[in-house]
Amino acid sequence: MIGSLQTERDKARLMDGLKDAAGATDLDQIDRTISGLAKREFLLHSAKANKPKLFTSRWALSYLPGPLSRDQTAALMSSNPMRALAASAAAASPSAAGGAPLADDESGLEPEVTAGTKVYYLDVATPWGRDIGADSESKRYQLGVAARVNLTFDDEKADVREQQEREAVWFPLDGDLRPEDAKHVDYDDRDFRNAAPEGAVFVLPKADVKAKTYFTKIKADLQDHLYRTMSIETYKNADLKLFSRVGELKDDFAKGPLTTKTLMPTGGSMSPISSTITMITPNQMRS
Repeated sequence: MIGSLQTERDKARLMDGLKDAAGATDLDQIDRTISGLAKREFLLHSAKANKPKLFTSRWALSYLPGPLSRDQTAALMSSNPMRALAASAAAASPSAAGGAPLADDESGLEPEVTAGTKVYYLDVATPWGRDIGADSESKRYQLGVAARVNLTFDDEKADVREQQEREAVWFPLDGDLRPEDAKHVDYDDRDFRNAAPEGAVFVLPKADVKAKTYFTKIKADLQDHLYRTMSIETYKNADLKLFSRVGELKDDFAKGPLTTKTLMPTGGSMSPISSTITMITPNQMRS
């Protein structure tokens, strides 16, 4: 198999080697053929064939022709599955359906969220929606975070093992989440839906919700904030060496000298924080 040769010396050495096994082969014709080989064109000389054959590389013809014309590019992309996905997204967008065109910060596709983080949509009938700035009439959805935290306060001397559940929402999710900005709500799992309503558009998130580390940091920051700020108090009767129950009134326990004991959440007993991404409609509607 012979390809295009760079110098006449290379071709001369090749022809010398062919003379011994040439037989009835026309060496002058081979010489002319080699001299006329184009790029990615080869000459096959076989002792089993009557004469040499020319062939080209199919791989080279398929992948290295360039540059491609517009018609060639269109032909190559005609069967690409991403074209069907793009067409489907365009058909689902308000502008394609005859509604208002999308704003620069909007998309007809849901924002991509890191794997393992559940995504829900706030029910328009949720009673606390307006408390966080949601609008039940809007179909413009924006990202928020809903968290449910289980705290355990454990003190053996005071004979206290108190468990509390706290829930909060951060909305809108404009960037880094600050635990102190939480909006405390009493939400229920029934306040969220698994699918977006028909005709919904989505505000492009400023937060890096595609990164797993974003949610890992949220959990770490929230746990640290709770350890530093959450506490409960009980009363102690020093004479009787008794402690009040959590939530018991001071007057009900006043049977002797009282002192106050502050209990902090026990680190080892704090249950994992359950974090979810929640799509919530903002109160400020686009004109």
